[in-house]
Amino acid sequence: MTLRTRQRLTSLAWGLSAVGALALWQRNTPERGSIPAIVDAPRHMLGPAIAGRVTAVFVRPGDRVRPGDALVQLATDTVDAELNVERGVYEELLAEADAVAAKAQAEVRERRRSLVTDLARARAALAAARGDEAANRAEIGSLREQLQRLDSVVRDGLTEADRVGELRARQAALTEAARHAPEVLQAWSGLAGQVDTALAQITDETVAAQVRPVRARLETQAARITGLLEVRSRATLRAPVEGQVTQVFRASGDAVGAGEYVLQLVGTTGARVVAYAPEEIARRFLPGASVVARPRERGHEVTGVVKAVGSEVVELPAHLWITPDRPRFGRPVYIEVKGDADAPLLVGESMSVAMQANTGGAIAAVQSADAPPLLPVPEALRTRTRFEGSGFIHLPEWDRFLAISDDTGPAGTDIAPPWVFALDPVRGLDPEPVVVSGLETISDLEAVTRGDDGSVYLLASQSLSQKGRRPEKRQLLVRAKVEAQPRGLRVLESVPLYETVASGLAPEQLERMGFTALLDIEGMTFFEGGLLVGLKAPQDAAGQARLLRLRLGSGERRFEGLTLEPYRNVPLPTCRAQAPGGVSDLFVDGDTLYLTSTLPEGPPCGSAWRLSLASGGSLPVKLEDYEGYKPEGIARDAGGHLFVLFDVGDAPPRLTSLTPSKP
Repeated sequence: MTLRTRQRLTSLAWGLSAVGALALWQRNTPERGSIPAIVDAPRHMLGPAIAGRVTAVFVRPGDRVRPGDALVQLATDTVDAELNVERGVYEELLAEADAVAAKAQAEVRERRRSLVTDLARARAALAAARGDEAANRAEIGSLREQLQRLDSVVRDGLTEADRVGELRARQAALTEAARHAPEVLQAWSGLAGQVDTALAQITDETVAAQVRPVRARLETQAARITGLLEVRSRATLRAPVEGQVTQVFRASGDAVGAGEYVLQLVGTTGARVVAYAPEEIARRFLPGASVVARPRERGHEVTGVVKAVGSEVVELPAHLWITPDRPRFGRPVYIEVKGDADAPLLVGESMSVAMQANTGGAIAAVQSADAPPLLPVPEALRTRTRFEGSGFIHLPEWDRFLAISDDTGPAGTDIAPPWVFALDPVRGLDPEPVVVSGLETISDLEAVTRGDDGSVYLLASQSLSQKGRRPEKRQLLVRAKVEAQPRGLRVLESVPLYETVASGLAPEQLERMGFTALLDIEGMTFFEGGLLVGLKAPQDAAGQARLLRLRLGSGERRFEGLTLEPYRNVPLPTCRAQAPGGVSDLFVDGDTLYLTSTLPEGPPCGSAWRLSLASGGSLPVKLEDYEGYKPEGIARDAGGHLFVLFDVGDAPPRLTSLTPSKP
């Protein structure tokens, strides 16, 4: 090969390289004024919480699943065997409890029969003694009259003195007997009283006392069964969201450790576009700004709104690099878009994002409209206690809302004084907390409502603490009287709800109502003479939120004879991502139930709902989505205005009004 030929080939190679580089640059470089982006979606790496052997994989890559669908099953042989044993022990304890109760009842019957017999004998002896006393007194009177007649006859010598002596001796004996008669009567009367008292002391508590130790063992055994049922439920891996299976890492027969990934699921709802802005133009993409997003490989375009801008510069995904060996960097811009049904966005698709022409000139106004208004908190209150709003109701006596907080007391401490708060929607929180007198402490207060007698009901979450315990202060259900001047609540009665309910139900019943280790109650409202409670977690197998009815007693002791039963389960596809939500608060107005929902796990967001109670089959109607904020309370003031309270953790609380359409 000549030198000239080599030079021509070299020039051709360089030319082809330049053309290829130009094509690559054009393909990967956004158009003028735009920045590179990618369609992102939530990815879920799923694995079991317990180690085990895979017995079945129900899905393959590409399969679409709904929330609650079973994906993978682990072997349950061991736990099933343990359950059978523990259930057998439970049945034995039930039989033992029946036997102990029967024996105790038989002993009570025999004791009662014996005492009744003794009482009858004592009363008969008492009656006989009284009869003897009366007869003796009558005979003494008769002898007195005879002796008076005989004394005159003896003086006249008309009769024998022996007869008079006999009569006097008889009179003396009877007089002596009469002198001791009150003691005899008192003794028999006292014995009859003692037997009668002993008979009255034989009550059902006598039987209950003998059965109580067996009942305690039954409760312990029920807790063991509940724990095993929890373990068994974790052996079925279920879809947390609607999505598509992209990878399956294990097959039937494989051993899997706790926390090891079994499959990957990509959510088909909640997709978003993530753009990457160079530092010199990142400030142009303000939250609330309108943008246009265009896929690289097709002419379709969608509009969107900037929701947030990343706090640091990051490395772009590799397929957004212009050349494979030269990483690119930018500040992430998170954009919410609405895809077209005819040309939906594809997860992982490359896009270009550009600012939309601004015709209004008020970008910041979009953000301020989206964010719920801040609720003023006086400095005097802020320095004394945390306030993480978890519910509220309006009290005419206070001309305020009564608001509750998850935690009270100084931040960073375990101090939890029994405080609630007075709230005005305009002026904010009052500077002084309101004391709940009659309580030493209460923790994780999540729900509040008012009953038909004017009393206020407060409910803790019933959830496990971070240490895996459920102390009584996290179980309290409290009924309190409202005091107007000075403002206060005075406890009328309280009860640990979880323990009270769990003691009267079988493990299967508790599991059906969600009373498991995942239990978290955040909503409560007075309804048809009882309490309607809403669970944030756990949801049912279909991802629906649970509503339970707590029936109350009557009179002054409304917590006597509490019974809990399922009311209905409702789907609450929460936030714009439509993820399965749990109840965060409830409010009944006539035959309409207003709800707020949040995600048991996931980003801070929530929704407000309306549900007709007149029809048992009606579905909730979504009223509003709150992206980035967790609605924790919904209530109506005296004027009929509906408000929603938000828990924002350590940040200042927020409160907004809600104007729902007519049902």
